[in-house]
Amino acid sequence: MRILILAAEPGRIFGLDQQTFISVAIQLLNACFLAGIMTWLLYKPVRKTLAKRRDKIAKQWEDAAVSEAEAQELKEQYQKKLDDIELERRELLAKAKAEATNQSKQLLENTKQEIDRIKEEAEKAIEAEKEEMTEQLRQQIIDIATLMCEKLLSKTLDKAQHEELINEALGELEEIL
Repeated sequence: MRILILAAEPGRIFGLDQQTFISVAIQLLNACFLAGIMTWLLYKPVRKTLAKRRDKIAKQWEDAAVSEAEAQELKEQYQKKLDDIELERRELLAKAKAEATNQSKQLLENTKQEIDRIKEEAEKAIEAEKEEMTEQLRQQIIDIATLMCEKLLSKTLDKAQHEELINEALGELEEIL
């Protein structure tokens, strides 16, 4: 009791009397009641919100894993397509090179044939010109021989002998040429 009396003494700030114990008990009861209400009002909704959030994050992780698997599959498909395109490009390039080589060979062969044809035509033209020149030369020789014979014979022969000698000389010249 002495403690209780001391609490009642004036000038003291804190005293342990019956009223203090009742106040503390009421405050503890209020705190427990408030904690219960707060638990009932806030804890369960917060737990539900956290559970929803945990489920949402787990779903996002699953979606991310599925998306990553799909992305990996797409990457592999695109890589395969790129490899196929590269192979096709190489085949087309090889085919184009082979075709260009064949065209080059064909063009070279055509050029050689054209050169041979032009050469042959030139040789024919040269031969024809040579024959024409030979014919002209022969004709000039005949004309000169005729003139010489005429001059020579006109001094010594009469006209009948003269024509006979000319024809004979022309025959011999034709046989020679």
